[in-house]
Amino acid sequence: MVIFLFSNVAVSGIAILGRAGITRRDRLILAISLGVGIGVACQPNVFDPAPSSPAAFYGVNLGHNIGFWPKKAACTEWYTTTSTASVPSSCLLTNSTGGTITSSLDEAACAYMSGAFTAAVSTSVTTSNKGKLDAYGNAEECNAFGNCCKKYDGGGSGFRSAILLILKTPYCIGTLLALLLNLILPTEKDDEEDIKGIELKHKTDGVSSTAAPVDISSS
Repeated sequence: MVIFLFSNVAVSGIAILGRAGITRRDRLILAISLGVGIGVACQPNVFDPAPSSPAAFYGVNLGHNIGFWPKKAACTEWYTTTSTASVPSSCLLTNSTGGTITSSLDEAACAYMSGAFTAAVSTSVTTSNKGKLDAYGNAEECNAFGNCCKKYDGGGSGFRSAILLILKTPYCIGTLLALLLNLILPTEKDDEEDIKGIELKHKTDGVSSTAAPVDISSS
């Protein structure tokens, strides 16, 4: 039933176009808008952030980093990665010739050998995951748990979702594209001649349909 209703709408539209007449400009607008609308209907995931599925382990990461309009564009606060750099302890000893030797002796042994002991130092460095790349140059902004963005911009995220919804709806993107093309495409001389021919045809059809029938019985 649903298929019949949509088919009925399509046939009605074709009938209206047939009665109204189509110029070369109208054919171009109709071809582009109808082609894009049918293309989106046949391939609805063309504007998805990324080809992902619940079974894909890295589906969230892909949807965040790649695609037509990645979700990371609306991210305002990123997760951070903390790394620790450690410098081991060392003992600086002086030999009989006056030279120095660096050893890994502990503090007590180093003091017994009259050496200079340096304690181990650990430094923690916290960096943002924004723009982070792996060894192969691929985006690695998401951590191992699939957490990619700590905080999204509410307005930016909503605007992005609305635009993607419009682009993924065949009727919506086709209509908007037709309106845009109708605004920017100029009317050429051939189109004006086509319009005059269509108007003349409509006048002729109107006269022939309203003319009184001829009585041929008296002739």
